Amino acid sequence: VYIIVKDVNDSPPVVSASTLEVQLPDDEADADSSWPIPLAQAAASDPDDEDSLKWRTVGDSWPEVAVQERTGLLTLVSRPPADAAQSRPQLQLEVSDSLRHVDRVLVRFLDSSSQRRRRRPTFQTANSTTPSFSITEGAPPGSLVGRLATVEAASFRLLMPIGAPFDLDSRWGILRTRARLDYETRTHYLLVAVATDSESGLTSTTEFVVNVLDENDNQPQCRLAAFEATVAAPGQADD
Repeated sequence: VYIIVKDVNDSPPVVSASTLEVQLPDDEADADSSWPIPLAQAAASDPDDEDSLKWRTVGDSWPEVAVQERTGLLTLVSRPPADAAQSRPQLQLEVSDSLRHVDRVLVRFLDSSSQRRRRRPTFQTANSTTPSFSITEGAPPGSLVGRLATVEAASFRLLMPIGAPFDLDSRWGILRTRARLDYETRTHYLLVAVATDSESGLTSTTEFVVNVLDENDNQPQCRLAAFEATVAAPGQADD
């Protein structure tokens, strides 16, 4: 006697993540992109009827966003207004099986300030060149050399070289000498600094140069300690 147990669709679909955070691309990022632009991937499982799962958006608050029915891929089909993430911060996705068992995913759109907080710090440099500073040799310890600045609020630290005679203020990016510099010993220093975004913790690095300016602080020195020469007396013929 064989007893065959037939499966019935009694299990609802279960989403992999109940919340998705979506960062909308800015104008520069999507300027050359082909529509639709992928935003996020929603996923769900159903042990009884996984092949028949279908996705859809709930409501019509985000006509600029669509979800692929079979795959759950969330895409941007047109550019939303600049304040869309603030005025319409959420969207719901629904997944269902063949018997209309459902589960939902909450999509949260990050506003522009959230997007900025997730970016790496950007160092302010003139014409995208390596920053450089100059200081005269012999300046006392604590002398101001210059300041590193970023577009976003960040903290700073020197990465290399280890033991360089400089201090970098972690809050303001102000660089000062830690010892007297000597032009005759070293004419410049190549340094690397790290900036850490105060919100996201993301980091950026930059190289910069400190040039040591020469100062006339050395006495002239004779090459020989003594000189010897012979001078003929007046009226005396040379040999």
